[in-house]
Amino acid sequence: MTRAVAPVQSVAQQWRAGLIGLFLGMCVTYLLQVTPSVNFLIPFNKVWDGDSSLRNSYSQQASKGHKISNFNDSHFQALSGDALSRDNVLENEKLKLLLSAWELSDIFFSKRYGASTVKSLESLSNAVPVAPHLEHCHKKSLLNEELDSWGVNGTLPYWNLWKGEVYGLHMNVPMETGSTLYPPWVEGSDEDNLPLTRQVQTDIWKHQHPCNCQNASLRFLLADWETDPGFGMGAQFASMAGMLAIAMNEQRILVTKYYDRADHEDCLGSNHAQWSCYFLSETSEECRNRAFSLASQPSAWADGLITGKNNYTSKQIWVGKTPRKWGEPWKAMQPTTQINGKMLIHHKAADRRWWRAQAIRYLMRFPSKYTCFLLNEARHKAFGVVAAKMVLDAYQTWPKESQFHNETDIDKFVWSAKKPWMPRPLVSIHVRQGDKAKEMELFGFEDYMKLAQHLRRRFPEIRNIWLSTEMQEVINESEAYSKWWNIYYTNISRQRGNTSMPAYEASLGRKTSTNYPLVNFLLASDADFFIGALGSTWCYLIDGMRTTGGKVMAGYLSVNKYRFW
Repeated sequence: MTRAVAPVQSVAQQWRAGLIGLFLGMCVTYLLQVTPSVNFLIPFNKVWDGDSSLRNSYSQQASKGHKISNFNDSHFQALSGDALSRDNVLENEKLKLLLSAWELSDIFFSKRYGASTVKSLESLSNAVPVAPHLEHCHKKSLLNEELDSWGVNGTLPYWNLWKGEVYGLHMNVPMETGSTLYPPWVEGSDEDNLPLTRQVQTDIWKHQHPCNCQNASLRFLLADWETDPGFGMGAQFASMAGMLAIAMNEQRILVTKYYDRADHEDCLGSNHAQWSCYFLSETSEECRNRAFSLASQPSAWADGLITGKNNYTSKQIWVGKTPRKWGEPWKAMQPTTQINGKMLIHHKAADRRWWRAQAIRYLMRFPSKYTCFLLNEARHKAFGVVAAKMVLDAYQTWPKESQFHNETDIDKFVWSAKKPWMPRPLVSIHVRQGDKAKEMELFGFEDYMKLAQHLRRRFPEIRNIWLSTEMQEVINESEAYSKWWNIYYTNISRQRGNTSMPAYEASLGRKTSTNYPLVNFLLASDADFFIGALGSTWCYLIDGMRTTGGKVMAGYLSVNKYRFW
């Protein structure tokens, strides 16, 4: 074994290297320990051009408390000792500066700032390169609200023109052709989704959003979410899917009430303890107000204008009649789920599987601003360093401010609608173990990775895995695969042993035990491929989101067989 030996340097070279090292060390100290103020980004394009006065200006404008979440990423563990070069250190410092700028921007942390600070931050949007993995949550929430509202004179939103019309590019298209069966929360072609998905999503939206909620003939179903500690989030979603089915069958508008998962300090104002903290409301504000007004009138209950969960049995809620408004489209579902190398053809509750997928897709059609921030934070922690490296590689020289002012029409009206970047192809793996053993056969992480390797033999370009699990043991085992796979996961305290799920969630606290799995759920739904366990309700619902989100033909690889098959 040989080792490269550094050449002998002259005294002058050694002094120069020492000064450079001292300067870079000072930069590292500032980047690690300070929070840049709003004015920090002003000299962004000049920090590295050799002007020490500007570097000093940057340092003086900083305030304490900043922490870049990616500092411990392996990308920063580059070279050490004799092999540490000025170029390597400088590249790392550029990465850290860019990450710091992104974390300061309004698209990432502005949920923690007041309105005046957010306004100041927005003025700096052209001072740094675009973060490809982050969404502009303020703009996105305004867009979603417009797409979720009736147009002028009672017309549907311009769903099929939303990339241009809603962003301000007016095309003078006649109103009657402005919106057809293209709800923007359904991706892919009709063949990429469960049968009639676009038609069903459009009809549910219209049913839940009547033009005039003061119409005396309208009837409502007012329902709390399940609050029993024994019901996990998956069970809560499945239960509300049942309530939506009842509402559709009885021609009632579903209005949800108390949502215990949103009963924490980050869900503010009218969104506190409400589904709207995480997703846009299931109905319009006008209909919600109308339903609550009727709920205060005993005569409205007596006349059947309003009903509640207590009006229905558990059987009606959990295994009740699937709406037949669209016939029986589940009979045309193409088998795309495999276990032990064989496709699963038959399902004893195909109608329920089809309906729950449609119901969850509708309820989660538009994430709230808060959920947008949660997703930004999760993507940044997982993919931020990789994204920063890509952005810097895209510029032949260190970015200059003038390079960020050339937004064209296609940037504004077409590319602005693109989803945030993630390393693709991305495989989502959800490993369910722990106390689930009383309901299904459990499998070790090795069995999930065998299915991942099967995918990779067919698609050799696959290297990235999004791993979600409640078990720390699974995270530990994943390290053995890091040589061949890029495995990403949220950094959170996990279960050890067979602790019950309610006890585990209680140990995390309500906010964390909701935000963490919800982010994993949405990222899993957006991944290119999925590996899970048919015996898990959580996996069952992820599959439903994927098969109504343009990914039905990506298939589903399972380690076990669900009880309904």
